[in-house]
Amino acid sequence: MAASLRRLVSQKKVRYQEDGFDLDLTYVTPRVIAMGFPASGVEAVYRNPMKEVKRLLEAKHGAAYKVYNLCAESKHQYAPDAFAPAQQTDDYEFEDHNALPLPILADLATDVAAFLAADDANVVAIHCKAGKGRTGLVVASLLLHLGEVASADAALEHFASVRTSDGKGVSVPSQKRYVQYYASLLDAGLRDAAAAALDLPSAQRAAALDAAIPRATIVLDAVTMHTVPKFDVRGGCDPYVVVDTFHDGELVRTDTAPHVKNEDSVTIDLPGGVTVGADFRVTLYDADVGGGDDLMCYFWLNPAQLLADAPAGEYVLPHDAIDGVHKDKKKKHFDPSFALAITFHAV
Repeated sequence: MAASLRRLVSQKKVRYQEDGFDLDLTYVTPRVIAMGFPASGVEAVYRNPMKEVKRLLEAKHGAAYKVYNLCAESKHQYAPDAFAPAQQTDDYEFEDHNALPLPILADLATDVAAFLAADDANVVAIHCKAGKGRTGLVVASLLLHLGEVASADAALEHFASVRTSDGKGVSVPSQKRYVQYYASLLDAGLRDAAAAALDLPSAQRAAALDAAIPRATIVLDAVTMHTVPKFDVRGGCDPYVVVDTFHDGELVRTDTAPHVKNEDSVTIDLPGGVTVGADFRVTLYDADVGGGDDLMCYFWLNPAQLLADAPAGEYVLPHDAIDGVHKDKKKKHFDPSFALAITFHAV
């Protein structure tokens, strides 16, 4: 019963079904494993049982492995010694369906590279909750970092082909965008900086990598919706915008705009501008009377990459580049021509 339930929960992800094991776990390469959360208690009935994951890793790799947990959810944490005697775990936490800031992504990939370089027998196991979105972003970036693939598209395609039975790997647009960002950083010099920092203590390594990543400070002026989403019973929406960053949290929450419905475009100004100097997220909500506002869509961008991609100060995201919109396959909420434009200026 439990085995059938676990296979149902893992859906189209490729399972490890050898040597008496049946786990939501895939060898993306012989030394890089992607897997679902190793659970205990009731959750182990329908997810990977922690004890079985540990048994597999020890059976195949002894103590020569390290586990990376990407989950930010409090219920998806475990003790640092959960995989003892290996005693090799690390947390790089970020929210489900979101991107990981580039400096942290670079530090994670370099940490993995250092562990793999320390001994040819070492392997890593990387997981989030389901082992697909956040894990796919990190593993695809790692494949690029290790030189296993030549492009971001190849990295995403490889992950999708080995981790899923239907070839549908990373689907969140911002997560895919950050793999593209990471590829461009490696080509621009991060690869050499990471190699030079490989043997540094963790704090010094993180500082060296941070210094190698281009920085820019910009001011966000406005967000424009091209066509109006349908989130209210009467059609249209009552939109407002929230801008936040990974470390600083919410920077601004605009006032709710008057109800809009059939307009070709609607611009929401960010009063006084919002200054950002690190990876940021823009989220659009529909305000509902009595609370319970609807999250309509969102996206992550990096200021330096944004400035490089749109030096004129306007960046347009088509519908398939916006998180949340990409899931609206039946066009219930968003017109196929829906797009977002962000206007900004450099400081």
